[in-house]
Amino acid sequence: MVEQDRAWEAQTSPLLIRVLQNRFGGQIVPANQTDDMFHGTDFLWSINGSRFRLAMRVRRPGFLQYRDDFTIREDRPRTGHRTELEKIRAGDWAHIYAYAFSNGKDILYWSLFRMSRFRPDAPFHYMPGYGPDDKNDTVTRIYRIADQPAGFVLATASAIPDNRKQQRNAA
Repeated sequence: MVEQDRAWEAQTSPLLIRVLQNRFGGQIVPANQTDDMFHGTDFLWSINGSRFRLAMRVRRPGFLQYRDDFTIREDRPRTGHRTELEKIRAGDWAHIYAYAFSNGKDILYWSLFRMSRFRPDAPFHYMPGYGPDDKNDTVTRIYRIADQPAGFVLATASAIPDNRKQQRNAA
């Protein structure tokens, strides 16, 4: 599973980087291992004379139906590795969280979140099979984007039509 996740990241991260650079400009380069492991930073983004730490997650297309949500790892009970939530609460995480969905060839939908506006105590639920009582080494929270404060979402874009409104109106 870890190898598959790394292969997915290697395949899709360049797709999202290209989208972000085409839209906003700047230069995005991989973070060093210390920034990655201890500061929740996957890339460094230099844009208009400023430098931002960028965390990135690209989900598989089956999760696209959940594009109004995002996930944050809460705990790693077996390994004890420091999680995103622990780094965020300590103020030691990326400035921007790029959260996207891909089919492996294209980015289908993406959002940029301003992590200084993230509220970890906003309502959440646990990802099925990845809660505190499950036997996985990952405990994952699912947050609704709408439950975060104003200014949390920096930008969002879709390469696919949003049929949800049509589906609601047809009901």
